[in-house]
Parts: sequence; C-alpha cells; structure tokens
Amino acid sequence: MLLSMSPTPHLPPPQTMSSSSGGGKMVLVLERQKSFGGTFSAAVTGTEPLTRTAAAATAGATDMFFHATLARTFISALRIRGDDDVVDRLNYYYTPIMLAIACLVVSAKQFGGSPIECWVNPHSRESMEEYIEAFCWIQNTYWVPMYEHIPDSQEAREGQQIGYYQWVPFILIAQALMFSLPCILWRLLNWQNGTDIQHLISAACEARSVIDAEERERVTNSVSKTFIEMLDLREIENRPHPYASLMTRYKPTRLLNGHLVCALYLFIKLFYSINIMLQFALLNAALTSKDHFLFGFQVLSDLFEGKSWTKSGHFPRVTLCDFEVRYLANLNRYTVQCALIINIINEKVFAFFWLWYSVEMTKGPIVIAGGGLVGLSVAYNLAKRGARDVFLFERHCIGAHHSTRVSTGMINNPNFYADRSLQSIVRKSHELYTELDEHGTLGFNRCGRVYLASSDHTAVQARRLFSRLGAEPANSAAELIDCPSEMLSRWPMLATEDVKLALFSPLDATVDVQSLCRLLTDRCRELSVHIHEN
Repeated sequence: MLLSMSPTPHLPPPQTMSSSSGGGKMVLVLERQKSFGGTFSAAVTGTEPLTRTAAAATAGATDMFFHATLARTFISALRIRGDDDVVDRLNYYYTPIMLAIACLVVSAKQFGGSPIECWVNPHSRESMEEYIEAFCWIQNTYWVPMYEHIPDSQEAREGQQIGYYQWVPFILIAQALMFSLPCILWRLLNWQNGTDIQHLISAACEARSVIDAEERERVTNSVSKTFIEMLDLREIENRPHPYASLMTRYKPTRLLNGHLVCALYLFIKLFYSINIMLQFALLNAALTSKDHFLFGFQVLSDLFEGKSWTKSGHFPRVTLCDFEVRYLANLNRYTVQCALIINIINEKVFAFFWLWYSVEMTKGPIVIAGGGLVGLSVAYNLAKRGARDVFLFERHCIGAHHSTRVSTGMINNPNFYADRSLQSIVRKSHELYTELDEHGTLGFNRCGRVYLASSDHTAVQARRLFSRLGAEPANSAAELIDCPSEMLSRWPMLATEDVKLALFSPLDATVDVQSLCRLLTDRCRELSVHIHEN
C-alpha cells in the first residue's frame, strides 16, 4: 500500500519511522526536499494489512508532521526573509515588535504598579481602600465632566462607562497576531505549487553578491534552470487532454494552475491593506468611540493642539465608580472618584499606533502591469508628479501588446466630446504630445479629420458637433460641407455617392504610436521608473 500527500521526485534519502503491532507492519516516510523547488511529502508503505494501532500511529505521526510544519511557519514569521519587501516587513515584523513592547509597558503598569487610585473616606481602613480600587478596576468606571451633574439613573451611568482599560494588553497582543497572520499564510502556502520562493530569491541575491565569476555563473544557471523547469511544468499541467470534457478543460483549478503564487501574493497584499482597516475598526470598537474612523485622528489633534481631556473626554484620567456594601442586612450604595493613571499611557500608545497605521497605509511601491501606451502614460504621469518606487512590468517588450501594436494613433478634437471631463483629458493629451514632440521625433501631426454623414441621423449629429466646434476660437477653420462637388474638389479620392454631409475638424491629429512608446519609455527612465521587460 502507498499513500502520498504530494509527488516529490528526486528526493534525498527519506527519514523513516517504523511501528509494528500484531500481524501488521507500518512504515511512515517523512520527506523534505532541500532543492529550490522544495515540497513536503509523507508516505505510508507496508506489505501487510495495517492494524488499528498502526493506523492510529500513522495518523498521529501525520498530525505531528503537520503541527511541526505549522509551528516552524509561525516561528519563521518572526524572522526577516528574502521573499518579501519593505512594506511587508513593516506589517509582519516591525509593527508586531512595537505592539509587543507597548504591551509590556502597559502590562508593567497594570500588573506591577497602581493603574487606578480612588479617593475614599480618610477614616476608612487600608484594606477597604484596596478593596474599592480592586472593585472599580474590575467593574469599570464611568466619566462625567466636572461641570455636569452626575446622572441619577443607573442606566445613564452605565451608558458612560469606560470598559477598555483592563483589556489593553490583550488588544495589543491581538493586533500583533493579526499583523503576523498574512505573513504566516504566505509562508505556509507559497510552496504548495512545488516551488520554494525563498530559496529561489536567496539564490538570486547570492548570485549578485558573489565575486567569483564561475561561482556566480553556477548559481545563476541553477536558478535559471529551476525557472525553466517551473514554466515547462506549468505548460504540461495546463495542457488539457484532447478528449477531456469542456468542464474539465475550463474548471477553475486548471485555470489557476501555474498562477497560484501570483494570485496568493496579490491576495496577501490585499490582506495587509484590509488588516490595517480592520485594526482601525478594532480600536474604535474597543474604545467605545461613536465617531468611527475619525476618533483616532481627533485624539491626535487634541494632543497636537493641547486640548485637555476634561473637554474632549478622550482617555479620561478622573472617573467615577459606584459600588455597594451590604451592612446590617441593608445594601448601601457609594460613589467614589478615581484617578485612572493607566489612561495616560493608553492615550500615548493608541495615538502613536493610529499615526503609524495611517503611515503604513500610504507606504508601498506602485506596480503597473503592462507596458503598452496606457501603462507607460500612467507611469510617466505618476513619476512626473513625484511618485517614488514606480515599477512597470511588461510580459514581452514595450509596445508589443496587441492594442498598442495595432493602434492607428488618431487623436480627436477635444470638442468632439460633449462631456467636459473628456474634453479636459483630450486637451491634456494634446499638451503632452506637443511637449514630447519638441524635437520632431514623435510624428505628432495636426492634420485634421473629415467626418462623413451618410444618413439623416448622422447628419444631425455632425451639425451638433459643428456648433460645439464653433464655440472654440481654435476651431475657426472648421467647415461644414453639404455639396458633393465641393467635397470632390477638396478631397478628390472621396466617394460621395451616399455622403450627405462632410465636417472638417482642424484640431484632430495623429501620432506614431511606436515612437510615442519609445519616448515615454525614455522619459520614464529619466524619472527613475523601474521598467522590466520580458
């Protein structure tokens, strides 16, 4: 019998654990490939029927293998590796460390110091004071401004309760775990298609740092060979059987095969962004704010402007606490005033992390997929506006995409569009092409265009367009011609049999698309845009 979790050819000698019970014999094989395309596999082999004890041992060993893998992945999330970028490290490494430090600071004050001090009757015993402070810490306190009357009803007091200060260390730990979760998922799943991304990137980085030419060539060839094998394997796995059904050919698992790492990487990036938004939601829910996501920014604004907590009520230092004491079969209710010292630390901690999360959401490179005319234009305009770390990736070579390669390069008159936003976009296009064509290498030519109307409906549209063109002084040369003989005198090659109206627009232009792609590529590189082809 042979049970395999994943096929792993060409592995080193496996580690074996054997067990026998009664008439059955079981051998568990745990294998770990150490090459670039490393995967895990587990196999159970045997020549005799497995007994219940042997089967239990098999299941236990498999569980042990899975838990060991999960534990190694969790621990590895605490280390920086080569299969991530700066933004990833800010999320899964530096932020959890800062959260852990903040948790230690708050816990030291909360469990080792005096997080709350309550004013009690001077004639009360010390034990009674300790009891009141412990009770108020556990039971929650509530805040009422000094200049306002304390509500008489219990419901009104409970509506102003502050119930988060006991949970701050646990909130910080939960946040640290949430920031580590995307990294754990990435490292747990990115090798599922048989490729060890971390080893590949480490080898590529090693090739860059090796001085010896022969050693560098050896490492480079090894990485290249692995990539070629990956591409060949993806092509084989994506090739459907000629007699396969339509559902088999286009089932989602087949369509995603070979693109799992890319899809997972994009999902993890999205997960990081969603996680930060969830952190804002968690903080606001935990701190019982009614201002949603603006609460943290209001706290920061109060700190910068020096606004006192006595007016805003954010992280109040002086609160009230109600407790009851049973005395001689009577239930006596008391209200004491307490100094919530821990809130001084809580305010600074949460204000810092609100600011830090806001900075994290704005960090990160800009990645543009596709080196066609649209991708190059986006990269050029972003870099021109001061954006840094702009990356453009093209699967083939720049300008080789289908839509760019077959483009005619015709640019409409801005007034061709009734929508003012579209008019503005076309005007900016004309300005951009005029700027790029300063040396005459772009082939930007305002040759004008003739619009032909062959029906009454299109003739009405042409007359409306002519009225819009006439509103611009630059279109003073626009003409509306309804005489076939005049059309032939202007454009001798024109067939006028079914033409009812001709409109000449002087500002329409053409551009050489391939020259435009080359110019945009040069300008992007001058502005430090990282362009990667093939």
